[in-house]
Amino acid sequence: LKSLGFFDGPGLSSTQRTQIATLARETKVLQNLIVMNWGDTEIAERAFRVTDDNYNVPLVKVIIHKVTTVGSFAFDACQSLTTAIFPDVTTVNDHAFLSDRALRTLFIPMAVTINSNAFYNDAITELSCPFLRTIDPGGFRNTQLATISFPSLTHVNTLAFYECRYLVSAYLPVCINIGDNAFGNCTALRTITFPQSTATVDPKAFNGCSNLQIRNP
Repeated sequence: LKSLGFFDGPGLSSTQRTQIATLARETKVLQNLIVMNWGDTEIAERAFRVTDDNYNVPLVKVIIHKVTTVGSFAFDACQSLTTAIFPDVTTVNDHAFLSDRALRTLFIPMAVTINSNAFYNDAITELSCPFLRTIDPGGFRNTQLATISFPSLTHVNTLAFYECRYLVSAYLPVCINIGDNAFGNCTALRTITFPQSTATVDPKAFNGCSNLQIRNP
């Protein structure tokens, strides 16, 4: 069993949700999971988290509808996960996708808050979060993003994009706060656009960005 899909019905029961998570963690065979109605508003804390005893979970692609929150450490260290699509999520809690080093594609179309270290140390290159509002400390730290465009983002907190060494440009037209080392050591960063006259920018926000040009929207 490599793929599992639930395309109809009233939603998964608590037992079914637990069984699916257990299947992914312990049997080491499930690669693709598509669920149109998770049956709960939250993917539970540590639901798919990999432990030392089952480190090589082969889960590759996850598409889950009718979930508004991804719990803390829910997909922590899922080393094979490449694609995560959550059409209804509004909150990604701390460390939810920590060290998912194969994760490249992330799609969250709703107004969403990214909490601390949610995607820290991931390989994200394709990011679609058009209504992202706030990134908490370390939210996308050490990812492989090359360009970012967040038309609704207002706060970029401490270390949010720290050491994103592939990041070349950032478009933040309504951002009002950029925190300490938010873009620190983004050594490839050349341009960033935000409203200079109204934004509060920490003096160390752009440490190590020697080629940076700041532009107004």
